[in-house]
Amino acid sequence: MTKSTRYRTLAPYGAWESPIDSNLLSKKSSVLCELAAIRTQSTVWCTITRAADDGKTSLFSFTNTDTALHEYYVPGSVRSSVHEYGGGALSVLPNGDAIVAHQADGKHSVSRIPRDGSGRVVLAAPSTKRRYADFGAHPSGLYAAAIEEDHATKPVSNVLVCLSTEKMERSLLGANHDFYAYPRFSPDGTMIAYVTWDNPKMPFWSSQLWVASVEEEGNTIRLSQPLLIGADLAQQPVWTEPS
Repeated sequence: MTKSTRYRTLAPYGAWESPIDSNLLSKKSSVLCELAAIRTQSTVWCTITRAADDGKTSLFSFTNTDTALHEYYVPGSVRSSVHEYGGGALSVLPNGDAIVAHQADGKHSVSRIPRDGSGRVVLAAPSTKRRYADFGAHPSGLYAAAIEEDHATKPVSNVLVCLSTEKMERSLLGANHDFYAYPRFSPDGTMIAYVTWDNPKMPFWSSQLWVASVEEEGNTIRLSQPLLIGADLAQQPVWTEPS
């Protein structure tokens, strides 16, 4: 036997086992999913999916003086399944705390994560039916608008809600359309912009931009005088700071 054939492995066509497998290629891979920050705080939040964690998406933060990421405990994986494809699982409050949607054991929940690492505050109890995403923090820090998707109804309902950032308290803001997205408060908190669309249209074919007044009522808010701003195709509204 020659030296060149001594280390060969013979196998039928298509049955040869390579020493390079998917685990070897991906076990150290990481994917940056979402970034969130606000102008008045130096902390930047992000979510990262790591193959070494069996594809779990975890929550991290960092500042310009940090030499490493800070990881925070969140039950399960930081992600949302609203609209089935997820997204919008992370947002930041005016004080620098994070709001996250997360999933564990088939249940969906929402939590506030203090940036100092102190105790997590549950804002929406774990549920197999209700899902939340696309949080828009109110400048007061007391509330966050969100998209709520309820799979207990047929068809599935998609509505605009207000969540307390201090406890499990939720109120309805809008339910007149088939789908809602991108709720964003104005810098002074007196207005809110949001996007809607209705079946059978898709949001990249036809979506509407609305602006409504925000009125505080006890421990929550309500919307009044909704005004249609754009009726053709609207996505991702952003308010500018007053000059």
